[in-house]
Amino acid sequence: MRKVRKATPSSHVRRDIGLRRKGRPFLAVVCVLFFGCQGEVSTEVMVSGMSLIVAPLSSEGCVASPNGDKNFPPQVEKFVVDISGEAQFTTEIFPSEIDTAGRVLVPGIPPGAGLVLNLYGCDAGNEVIWSGRYSGLEVKANSKAAPPLYFTRKNEMSCTGGAYIDRGAFTSALERPLMMHNTARVGDDLLIFGGFDTYIPTGSAPALEATATDIVRYDATRGVFQTLPYRLASPRALAHAVTLGNGSHVLVFGGTLRAEFAQSPPLRWSDTEEPTPAAEIINLENGTVTTADWDIPNMSYSAVAANAAGTRILIAGGMDTTGYPTATLQWLTGTPNSIASGTATRIQGDLIHERMGATAHVLADTESAIVIGGALNANPDAMVEIVTSDATSVPISLDPIPGTFALHASEIIAQDGCQYAVALVGGVDIQRADPNPPLFRSPVGSTPRLHILQLNICDPNAPTATLTDSTAALGGTTLSQRIFHQLVQLEPGVLALSGGINQVGQPIAPADPACDVDTVGTGCWLRDVTILQAGGGVNNPTLEKVSEGQMSAARFGHRSVRLPNDTLLFIGGMNQLSPDADSITNAAEIYNALLPIDSGRCQEAR
Repeated sequence: MRKVRKATPSSHVRRDIGLRRKGRPFLAVVCVLFFGCQGEVSTEVMVSGMSLIVAPLSSEGCVASPNGDKNFPPQVEKFVVDISGEAQFTTEIFPSEIDTAGRVLVPGIPPGAGLVLNLYGCDAGNEVIWSGRYSGLEVKANSKAAPPLYFTRKNEMSCTGGAYIDRGAFTSALERPLMMHNTARVGDDLLIFGGFDTYIPTGSAPALEATATDIVRYDATRGVFQTLPYRLASPRALAHAVTLGNGSHVLVFGGTLRAEFAQSPPLRWSDTEEPTPAAEIINLENGTVTTADWDIPNMSYSAVAANAAGTRILIAGGMDTTGYPTATLQWLTGTPNSIASGTATRIQGDLIHERMGATAHVLADTESAIVIGGALNANPDAMVEIVTSDATSVPISLDPIPGTFALHASEIIAQDGCQYAVALVGGVDIQRADPNPPLFRSPVGSTPRLHILQLNICDPNAPTATLTDSTAALGGTTLSQRIFHQLVQLEPGVLALSGGINQVGQPIAPADPACDVDTVGTGCWLRDVTILQAGGGVNNPTLEKVSEGQMSAARFGHRSVRLPNDTLLFIGGMNQLSPDADSITNAAEIYNALLPIDSGRCQEAR
């Protein structure tokens, strides 16, 4: 049953873990203790061991199990334990092996540091239905090490290890509801700030307000939230945030104090609700927030992108106070210090087409960027523009295109030199309505959208592009008609699509099965988490659905963030437009998606 592999070197190191049952939260967890092994000893290397404890979950976290094998997760017939890194080890665990306390001893593990521990729960057909990983693990020869490591959290981050939550500043859930907030990765941790925290459901146009200025740090190692002692100067939601340099500073600009739900646009706000100051710098080195001396226009529905170093920031388009899109364009370029101080270079220009609700990406290894969608006219030249370093814009002809792609989400899924493949998900059409402001269509009334954009900019004066409809990859069970959703790249070419709005108002019967059944009376709100795998490189790109699960509740305007261990952290959001003033949520949950690399592990261990 047990196999021991010889130790081989590896540099693969990841930290922390979330263990989730595919498709929904679960009530059992796996905890890990290390012990000096008293069992078999290899003649090749000194060995140690590990104790796995299958324990139930309570509101207080992990508790001792009185039920033995009855706590084995539902539908899981066995666990595969796989350790890689300096030491290589694989074994299988069955319910009959755990004692009445839910414990099973796993001897024979070679010692090593920087190890990666993967757990796979296998069903009766040897398919992976649970998975989890912990990285940066150290196993010492014949010695105990570390307190328990908890491999899961329920909906509100419970079971994160009680010994870690002994300082008053730390909590295991957000202290206030949030939507349309900002997040910024800083090393292995995450900053959360801004956002609407108040919902006013009265009247024909329900309103959202931002009232709080707190900055929250999510500790990815411990799985807890900490409210920092310094704050933003002004509340703001729907703002933009860019991490500068090595992550020691975050530039925050734009946003609003208040917005209203409307038919067109779906959320409306104006410069009269602009926060003051318009731009701020969060300095994580000395724990201060200062005003940035930048005259950055506050355009709603503008596209913002930056390079990995945070030294080149693009701001393109947006909606002006009259409801029309703009063609404004500018680069901020310089060092983190010069951007923070307002002395960096600013280069201004104009897009060829006015845009609102577009997306943008600064292209790797170039000084250019792409701006996608959000134009008024669905014509071949209005879909994509290349923006050069001097703020000159070059159109790319695409024919045909299925609409204007406003409020979509996009991710670069492949690159080969000056060629790129970009995934586009969701979005709506904008219809010209002269002499009145343009109209946003409802997602349900727009063409289904999961597309791949192939881009060749090897000749910057004559770039070419192709747009391919990949909606069939969703298999008819995932809606691509949505806005205010999240699209996150878990690893190169692996995308996680979650949440959003398909339709406001009671859906026409029969309601699409993708709509959340708990809130379908007021609209089609989505709770799905769909994992997509890209293939074929830049020349023949494809998208395939790998797995599909659900968040604990439908939500839109939430944030989805990849943690260092490739799990997803979902934060906040709104679950529907209803008379309930508590429709904004403070929910936070870990989702550990089954990735393509996990799929065959149950069969491999046989």
